[in-house]
Amino acid sequence: MCSEKDNRSKNRGDIRGSFSNWIFFVIIPLMIVGVLLAKTILFYCKIGDITDVVDLEVFLNNTNLLDMGIGVVSIAISVWLGINIANLVDRREIERIKQEHEKIKQSNKAVQEELITLEKDINETKDIPREYYVTKMLSLFDETVRKYDISMFFYMDVKNCPDEYDMKTLKAMIDIEQEFLLCVNAYEKCEWYDTYKYGESILKKLEKMELKTDYFKLRKADVLFYINVAKTHTTIETKNGEKIEFSEREMIKSIEIYEELVDSFAIGKNKDKLLGYFHNTIGYTYDLMERRISIKKGDSEDEKEGKRFNKKKYNKESLKHMELAVQNNPKGRYYRNLGLAYEHAGIYDKAMTCYKKSFEIDPRDYKAANNVISLVLKLFDKEIGANTRAEAGKLLFQLDISAYKEQIKSSLDDVMKYVDFALYQGFVFEDIHYNLCKVHMYYYLVCDEDSRVLHMENSLIEGKKALLLNEMSTGTYFSLRNACECFGNKEKAVEYNRWLVERDLGDSRKIQELYNKWL
Repeated sequence: MCSEKDNRSKNRGDIRGSFSNWIFFVIIPLMIVGVLLAKTILFYCKIGDITDVVDLEVFLNNTNLLDMGIGVVSIAISVWLGINIANLVDRREIERIKQEHEKIKQSNKAVQEELITLEKDINETKDIPREYYVTKMLSLFDETVRKYDISMFFYMDVKNCPDEYDMKTLKAMIDIEQEFLLCVNAYEKCEWYDTYKYGESILKKLEKMELKTDYFKLRKADVLFYINVAKTHTTIETKNGEKIEFSEREMIKSIEIYEELVDSFAIGKNKDKLLGYFHNTIGYTYDLMERRISIKKGDSEDEKEGKRFNKKKYNKESLKHMELAVQNNPKGRYYRNLGLAYEHAGIYDKAMTCYKKSFEIDPRDYKAANNVISLVLKLFDKEIGANTRAEAGKLLFQLDISAYKEQIKSSLDDVMKYVDFALYQGFVFEDIHYNLCKVHMYYYLVCDEDSRVLHMENSLIEGKKALLLNEMSTGTYFSLRNACECFGNKEKAVEYNRWLVERDLGDSRKIQELYNKWL
C-alpha cells in the first residue's frame, strides 16, 4: 500500500508528464497555424491597400516561413525535453538523497555498536592492573575521610585487605563514591537541587546492583538523608510538575540502616570514632524529623496529639544519640548538632554552651557561629514578646523594649565576632543572611536616631541576599516580614506574611489578623 507521501510524489510526476505532452501536441501546432494565418492576413491587407501593417509585412517577407516553423518547433521540443529531463533529474536526485541518507543511518548504527563494544571491552579488559582500581578507591576515600570518620574504616579495609574486594565490587564502589563526593560537596555548599539530583542518581544505581556489602548499605542511608535535607530547603518538581516532598518514611529507613550497621563497626581500635559517627547521624536525622512536624490550625485534636507525641519522641531520641556521639568522639560538629537538639527541646543554656564549644574545637565551623547568632536572636524575640505580639495586639515598633535596650545592644556587640566569621566562611549560606537581617533590625530598635537609616537599609539588603540564595527559604520570609513591620513598611510586611500564610507556617495567620487591623 502506498503512503500519502508516495501518492503526492506520483501525482506531481503525472502532472509534469501531462503538461509536457500538452505543450508538444497542442501549443506547437497552434503556433504554426498562427504564422500561416498572419501571412494570409497580410495578403488581404495588401489588396485592401491597408498601409498600417507594413512593418509586419516586411518582417514576414524577410522571414522564411519554413525556417520560422522549424525554429518554433525546435524551441518547443527543447522546452518539452527540458521539462522531462528536469523531472527525471529531480526523481534521480531524490532517490540518490534517500540512498545516501540510508547509508549514513546504517553507518551511524555501526559506529554506535562499535562504541558499545569498545566500551564493553574497556570495562572487561584484563590489561588494567588490579592495583589501579585499589589505588583509585583509596584516593576517593581519602577525600571523604576528612569529613566522615566512617570513610577511614573503608580506606584501611581496602588498603589492608584488597583481595577481599573483587574487580566488580571495586568498580562499583568507585562509581558510587565518585558521585557521592559530588553529592556531599553540593550539600556542603547548600546547593540543594544538585544534592538531590546526585543523591537520586546514586539511589538508582544502588537499586540495580546486587551487591549487599556494608559500604553500599551505608551509602544508601547517607544519600536518603541528604536527599531529604535538600527537600527541606528547596522545592523540587518532577517533569510532570508534581512537587517532591520530604519523606519521613525514607528518613526512618536511613535510621534503620544506620542502626543495623552499628554492631558491625562497634569493634576495633577506631570503634569510638565510628560509633560517634553513627550516633551523630542517627541523632541529627531524628532532629530533622522533629523539626518537620508542624501543628496546623486545621488539624483535628487527634492529629495534633499525634504530632505532639512524635515531636517529643523524636527529640528524645535525638538527644540520646547526640549525647552518645560526643561521648564517643567529642568533635566540634557533633557538639553543634547536640546544641540543636537542646535548642529544639527548649534547653537554651545547654544549647548555647554546645554551640560555643563547637566553635572552640573547630574555629572554621561557620555553622556553629551562625547557630550562636540565631539563638541570641531567638532569646531577644522571647524577652521582648515578639512571638506573642499578636495576642497582645501590638506591632514590633509598638512594643516597649526600654528595659531591654542595654542588654540587647551589649549582646549584639558581643555576637558580632561570630557574624564577621560566619559571613567570611559561609557567604553562600542563606541562614547567615536572614539572621543578619534580624541583627540589623534589633540594632535599629536600640540604636540612636542617626544610625537608624543605615541599619534599616542593611537589614533589607541582607534579607534580599538570602532570597537570592534561596527564594523558598522560610526563615528569610519571617525575617523580612518582621523587619518591614518594624520599619513601618505595611505593604511589604503584608506581602511577605502572605507567602507564609499560603503555606500555613508559624504565627502567620495570627499576624495577618493583626495586620488587618493595622491596615
